Amino acid sequence: MRLLPKTLELGWGPYFWLVYLVPALFVTITLDNLPYQLFFASGLLAFFFLYFRGYWLTGKDLYQTYFGLMGLGLIYTPFSPVFSVYFVYSGAFLGRIGPPKHAYLLVSFLFAVVVAQALFLPPPLFAQLIPAVVLLIVAVPNIQMAAQHKLKNELLRSQEEVEHLSRVAERERIARDLHDLLGHSLSLIVLKAQLAKKLVSADPDRATHELADLEREARAMLAETRKAIQGWQARTLEEEIKQARNSLETAGIAFNAKIAKLEIPERLETAMALILREATTNILRHARARQCTVQLEKSQHWHLEIADDGCGMQGQEGSGLAGMRARCEALSGQMAITSEAGTYLSFQFPLEAQ
Repeated sequence: MRLLPKTLELGWGPYFWLVYLVPALFVTITLDNLPYQLFFASGLLAFFFLYFRGYWLTGKDLYQTYFGLMGLGLIYTPFSPVFSVYFVYSGAFLGRIGPPKHAYLLVSFLFAVVVAQALFLPPPLFAQLIPAVVLLIVAVPNIQMAAQHKLKNELLRSQEEVEHLSRVAERERIARDLHDLLGHSLSLIVLKAQLAKKLVSADPDRATHELADLEREARAMLAETRKAIQGWQARTLEEEIKQARNSLETAGIAFNAKIAKLEIPERLETAMALILREATTNILRHARARQCTVQLEKSQHWHLEIADDGCGMQGQEGSGLAGMRARCEALSGQMAITSEAGTYLSFQFPLEAQ
């Protein structure tokens, strides 16, 4: 049977603090009167029960220990001043009984009880008031330390929650970036591999050229995957447009880009580049389109449009569109989809995208 819970952070402290009980034990053991000796011993047994039980309780449940030890002090102090130590132990538990304001009220009540009892005990009054002073010396710091300990634990929990959310956000970012990067690059690699396979017999030189492009694309995909995992996400929209043109024209899809020479904030440009990459991947995989148009304008807001003349959306919004929407909303933007004669994607970002 354990006297103290495993989760208690005080270590052996509760055992050492029993040293203040030594005078009461000495009086009980050395007393010649057996009835009084048994009476004092029963009080000590009650004390040990309440004391160790108090470490298993928290909050309002500690009222049992608080009032129990106070009661022992009221009963036994008139027989010997050494038993006033029960009041001190009662106050020592107040740090764990609830909010500091509540604990201070209980300390005040206990202090008043000790003083009131001292007024009715034999003189000298000064000696009888010593337990009240010791009570304040012990109880008040305990309450303050308990409040600081609680605040520290709350800060640690908040920090752990922030770290957990950061890890979740980082995993989502890596998953989203890998989806965008690998989906596009692997689609292009498949297209070039299929084209090279067809050209091996008919046009070996062209097949060699396509295989060289395939190798460059694979190396670029590897480098960009490493960057995505490490968080180096900066990409220029111009580079992504060239990549999209290369991918789409390889698949026989005409590409037209209307992008003005604008100074775009780096984070916004990276988001637009990744949105264009995912849109290109979707067109290559699903659209069965013949042409694609990309347009970027700046007026009262940034406006990016991506349109194709393919078969339109089939079913619900997939992970690719969800990723584009997430990137857009992360910069306080809005995304709209129209799917009639093809698919039309519209992205609006505030001028100062945050």
